[in-house]
Amino acid sequence: MKFFLLYVDPGTGSFIAQVLIAGFLGFLFAIRSWLYKMWRKMRGLPLEDDDD
Repeated sequence: MKFFLLYVDPGTGSFIAQVLIAGFLGFLFAIRSWLYKMWRKMRGLPLEDDDD
């Protein structure tokens, strides 16, 4: 099996790192929001809407 070494310049590497970090943090935020809604629903509490 041959290994191919690909060149990734610093700008592209930074972009890839940002995409991975943002995707991971976005996933955590979505899970947290979903769990919060499920917890409120299971407790019978109203969902808090920000309709100021």
